[in-house]
Amino acid sequence: MDIMKYFLFTFLFASLPVMAQDRLNPDINDVTMETPSCEVYLEWTGKNIEDIDISVLDDRPHRILPPDSMMTMDYIPDRLNIHTTEDGIILQQDCG
Repeated sequence: MDIMKYFLFTFLFASLPVMAQDRLNPDINDVTMETPSCEVYLEWTGKNIEDIDISVLDDRPHRILPPDSMMTMDYIPDRLNIHTTEDGIILQQDCG
């Protein structure tokens, strides 16, 4: 009987920090995460950067990247990267 009390006491004592943590932080088990959306404009691909209306990007982070251009390596999920040729033709778009 004493050994049963010992195991019961040990089990309850060991689980107290976990139970207390769940009460202090009720969202600890919430694994949902909101990710920003990143919209690309596929209709721009193949066109010259000067021929498109880029004003739709005024309130959104973006950068135009000609070949061999220097760029920061920081990751901004909703930033649009527009990759162009030397003469301004849009090759691809991606986010980050």
